[in-house]
Parts: sequence; C-alpha cells; structure tokens
Amino acid sequence: MRNDLFVDEITHLLIGTAIANRIQLEHMDAPRSEPSDVGCGDLWPDAIGDKGSQKLSFRDACNKIVHAIHIVPDCGNPTENPLTSEVKLRGHKGKEAWVAHLNIPQYVRASVMNFRGQRK
Repeated sequence: MRNDLFVDEITHLLIGTAIANRIQLEHMDAPRSEPSDVGCGDLWPDAIGDKGSQKLSFRDACNKIVHAIHIVPDCGNPTENPLTSEVKLRGHKGKEAWVAHLNIPQYVRASVMNFRGQRK
C-alpha cells in the first residue's frame, strides 16, 4: 500500500510546501524579498521548441509546483528504492509547454533557508 500512495503523498507535500514558501517570500521584508540563489533543478520553458534549459530558481520552482499539470516522481525501481531525489513537473504557460526537473534535496535546502530568512 505504501508504494500505491507514494506519488500522491509526494505531490501533496510538494504543493503544500510550495504554497507555504510563496507566502513566506511575499511576507519577507523588502531588502530580503528575493529568494535564495539556490538552484532547484532545470527548466525547459519551451519544451516543444527545445530552446534549451535554464537553471530553475527557488521562486520558479515554487511557481512550477503550484501550476504543474503533471507531477511525476522519478522513482527508478520503486520496489528497490521508492525515495527519489528528482521530480518531473509539466505544464504550460500560454501556448508554450514547459518541463522542469526539480531536485528535491536542493528544494528542501532552499525552503529551510527561506524560512530562516537567509539568502545564500
């Protein structure tokens, strides 16, 4: 049963933390209003046109999690190791489809720094 609910639980936790992080970012005082510079993965803003990837910033990671249509943990072989360090996010902005690969350890580290008020 654990494996059956794994993807749902990861999705639920990611959405909850992304919303909390965005609220925290909005309420930080002005000099520290920028998110940390920690890269949280890679973003392909135009996945169909394949214009290349760019660094996924913490703020963008939160936005992509909230607006993703598909959230897919890269489990490899879930019977051997159900925990993952990467999640694929898919969605679209206007007419362009985007894909993001979210690095979970980096996202967690940036989240902790966000709530501590640190920038780097």
